[in-house]
Amino acid sequence: QEAMNSTNSLPLMLATTEEERTQAAERLLGHIGSEELSSPESLGIPERFFRAFDLDRNGGLNKDEIVRYLEKAPAQLNLHVSLAPPLVNVGRISRTTEMVSLVTEGRRPVVDMAGVPVECVARNRSADLQDQVGLFKTRAMIADGDKNGYLDQGEFAQLQATGTTFQDVDMDGNEQVTREEVDLYFSLDGLAAQSRLVVTLSDEAKVLFNLLDSTTDNRLTQREIRNAGQIIRDFDRDGDAALSPQELASRFRFTFSQPELLEFRPDANMNANSRQGFVREETSGPLWFRRMDRNLDGDLSWREFLGPRSDFEEIDQDGDGLITLQEAEQAESKRDAAP
Repeated sequence: QEAMNSTNSLPLMLATTEEERTQAAERLLGHIGSEELSSPESLGIPERFFRAFDLDRNGGLNKDEIVRYLEKAPAQLNLHVSLAPPLVNVGRISRTTEMVSLVTEGRRPVVDMAGVPVECVARNRSADLQDQVGLFKTRAMIADGDKNGYLDQGEFAQLQATGTTFQDVDMDGNEQVTREEVDLYFSLDGLAAQSRLVVTLSDEAKVLFNLLDSTTDNRLTQREIRNAGQIIRDFDRDGDAALSPQELASRFRFTFSQPELLEFRPDANMNANSRQGFVREETSGPLWFRRMDRNLDGDLSWREFLGPRSDFEEIDQDGDGLITLQEAEQAESKRDAAP
């Protein structure tokens, strides 16, 4: 599956079905503005492969021939994937192509595919099974309005189990769905679903705001704005003091995992909430520091500081115009140590 609403801008496509291979061929030909590929270099394949799939012997590959090549051609890269533990190993890379090369090794290797870096990640979602069973058992307990220990057909609807009928879960057919039946059914259902492997192609786009927002609280503090120059320099590979689209280019990712069992994932929801401007109040440090830090960014600016300027400058040891938690604690220690 492709984790995108639209794949028209993707330089990579999954082509595992006839329809996907046809779409890939059409996009390739549309990109070069021709009805045929005229050279093996355009596909990054050896000339002997190019000739082998040129079925009409006219010196080019049309859409149907490209589709056949995508179906029959040998793999240029082999990956060995383990979900327990989550691990991706790069296997054989075909010697007949220069279009695929290994960039970095490790548990999440990066492979260059025709100039496009692709990270390969394995994720074990086996814990989803317990989450699914626990969720539906909790819903069953809440849905049991008369507290008689089972669900009738009216109460069963409150489980919100899409695609699952009352008869599916009522295993003994006695018109009563017990919590034990809920546990057993959704355990078996989850095990069956997790017997499949899902490969997801996603575009991990770099967003400048997110790069600068180091605390992921969906806002930029004075310190984060001050650090922006260094972050931009880190991504400015050509040293021209500007960021080009290429320097913020996406990194694509292949994720190998079991399918997600729940449309609603508590952990994902928590991660999403962390990007909604949630600010955690600091609970450490001197009380005066916490009280003055009105915007809760972990620093005191001169505008927030309620004392005289001389005290501010004394506490601000590095002279950057902001009092950090560490500087506040050091000032407090000096005050406590004073006779």
